[in-house]
Amino acid sequence: MNEFGLYLLKSGIGIIVSYGFYWLLLKQETFFVLNRFYLLAALLISFIFPLISLPVDMPVQNYLSTNLPDLVVAKSASAIADDRTMDFWDIAQLVYLSGALFFLVRFLWQVIQIVVKYHKLPKTFYKGFVTILMEEGKSPGSFFHILFLTAQDLSSHHIDTMVAHERYHKSQFHSLDRLLMEMLVIVQWFNPFIWCYKSTLLAQHEYAADRNMIRRGEDKLQYQHLLFEKVAGISVNNFMSYFNNSLLKTRIKMMNKNESGRWANVKYLFALSLLMLLSVGLFPNQHVFAQQGGESHGQVDEMPVYPGGQGAMYEFFRKTVKYPKSSKYSKTEGEIFVSFVVDQNGDVTNVEISEDQYKQNVTSAIVVVGYLNQNETFQATKKDMQSLEDEVKSVVRKLDRFTPGKKDGKNVDVKITIPFRFRIG
Repeated sequence: MNEFGLYLLKSGIGIIVSYGFYWLLLKQETFFVLNRFYLLAALLISFIFPLISLPVDMPVQNYLSTNLPDLVVAKSASAIADDRTMDFWDIAQLVYLSGALFFLVRFLWQVIQIVVKYHKLPKTFYKGFVTILMEEGKSPGSFFHILFLTAQDLSSHHIDTMVAHERYHKSQFHSLDRLLMEMLVIVQWFNPFIWCYKSTLLAQHEYAADRNMIRRGEDKLQYQHLLFEKVAGISVNNFMSYFNNSLLKTRIKMMNKNESGRWANVKYLFALSLLMLLSVGLFPNQHVFAQQGGESHGQVDEMPVYPGGQGAMYEFFRKTVKYPKSSKYSKTEGEIFVSFVVDQNGDVTNVEISEDQYKQNVTSAIVVVGYLNQNETFQATKKDMQSLEDEVKSVVRKLDRFTPGKKDGKNVDVKITIPFRFRIG
């Protein structure tokens, strides 16, 4: 899994967990504006925080220690021979990109639809809106300052009610939420919870607009009858807020529901606390220490960067590391700490097996799983553990040149320790 794949995984987990908080704590509450802001905050945390690197202070030693999420390399005997383990990830990547492209095209098409309607259909100015006159049978709607109505709507005695409803959407920037959701759907289209987020967030828009209409003096029964009158209207664009939509039954239920009491605010404080814990959990922590000329320089300002990023280095290990046959068939397992220095030129030097006392600070590993094939035989040797050590040193020596680490604006030598765990599947 490459770096972007890890980002999708982390952001996806954030979406699932934060929506779970909403479902358990806030779904039944009638503080629709607070619900909206919770959902938006949770989305932003889920998508942004996995991109942030959080430095963590540790006792300074003469090497760099970096926490890497475990990378499992599981290869059967035949897969090691022909190195076909890329197939699954290649297919997954192709499927993901195809889906993202589909939703991107859909997004652009909806934007084009609005632009075309704006320039081609007759329009007028009505109570602060640029009003586009649509053909009969379409549902009233709005997109920022653009109001979509039919000629019949304009002549209706309910026009003030419909416009007031859309003006609330405009004042609360609900169209901005819709644009944001469409873009996030492009990134996480495969995650069913992003679709739950979308429908829930848009529902909060309508609940809040309906509640605002009742509070400003609209007769509840007449307003609900108006919604029923417009139930046959056709919604034409995901970006637009519609006076009528498919949430009619739930909207009426929410209008008739008693407002949540003040004690419900405690739930929002609790949900906010859970979000803060989630945000910390989504940080990709990295611990960085450096040395130059044998002197300790503490935490470096910039850590060495592998070409293409950490994900590219993972991909290199996934392609390259193999379970030595002699060790596999003698069922030799173990954890090997290999250290190397990224020098001031970015070259990988001083590759060695690390047995220093500080290796416990590195808690993550490259996990290599070997599967036995009964159709294949191999004569085990007495140097099975040595074979594992030779394998990891050989792989690390093949790493490409890094961008050097820096301290106080100068390139420094940085020592990195990575554990490799070999086990039989």
